[in-house]
Amino acid sequence: MLAGNNLALTAADLNKEVEDVLAHYRRYKVDGWTVTEVYEFITRATGSLVRLVGEYDPSHDDLKATVLAAIGKLYDDVLAPIDIPYVPNIIETRFLDPAIRSALLKQVSGMIDGLLKIFADPPAVPPGAPAVPPGAPAVTPAAPPATPTDWRPY
Repeated sequence: MLAGNNLALTAADLNKEVEDVLAHYRRYKVDGWTVTEVYEFITRATGSLVRLVGEYDPSHDDLKATVLAAIGKLYDDVLAPIDIPYVPNIIETRFLDPAIRSALLKQVSGMIDGLLKIFADPPAVPPGAPAVPPGAPAVTPAAPPATPTDWRPY
């Protein structure tokens, strides 16, 4: 990974770094996926790539296109080969995989826009939230309720 903001990197260095990130995510899961795991996988990969490309060159004009191309490649290498049960392969490869890829890239495009806004201008106090007086003690959120041990999401 990059050590700090090193703007002396070349495009070849960036491509190698992106390939390293993709190689990491290719090993991420080999025993099947749930929808939640796929979403988490794509979100983490997108965040990693946006940060990486942003560190390479904060004013990178093609940041979004570079990240979308990398996520498209990641989809092709990791998610598209996964067999969808009860769907004939010809239908999956000709219709479902391209449709899922297209929808995924549209979702990731919006995610990139949101991440860039957050990285460029971290949110302050949300509108309408009460101001915290100076010297007020920090408030620790309550712990979430424990999940029953016999509960399964699917």
